Amino acid sequence: MNMEPVTDIDMMPLTSMALVILLILILISPGISNKSADIDLPLSETARDKTSSQIIVSLTAGGILGMDGREINFSELKQLLSAELKASPSSPLLIQADKRLLYADIEPLLSVGRVCGAKKISIGVAQKK
Repeated sequence: MNMEPVTDIDMMPLTSMALVILLILILISPGISNKSADIDLPLSETARDKTSSQIIVSLTAGGILGMDGREINFSELKQLLSAELKASPSSPLLIQADKRLLYADIEPLLSVGRVCGAKKISIGVAQKK
């Protein structure tokens, strides 16, 4: 008869506990995820005022597109933005979109900015008061 003490660690309880925790996380993760695509940008304490070299493209909740303070059509955006970036290629593009817009509404502006050659693209936020 072998009378040596058992020195093996039983891994079954540890494995069972890990699987239970994994199962709990899998079950509650759909409730945690943010399914809404609404963009409600936070206020920023470090928001800077517009510098003269920025190119500003704005989009209202009603879908009105503007560039540097004047209303434009989406079809004009690529041509005007290309001309602005050709004149000053280091100018950052600032997109000011209403916070009630969906990302799908803003994404075409980001795409046009990239296609036109904007090296820096920012999304505007309001400064905390």
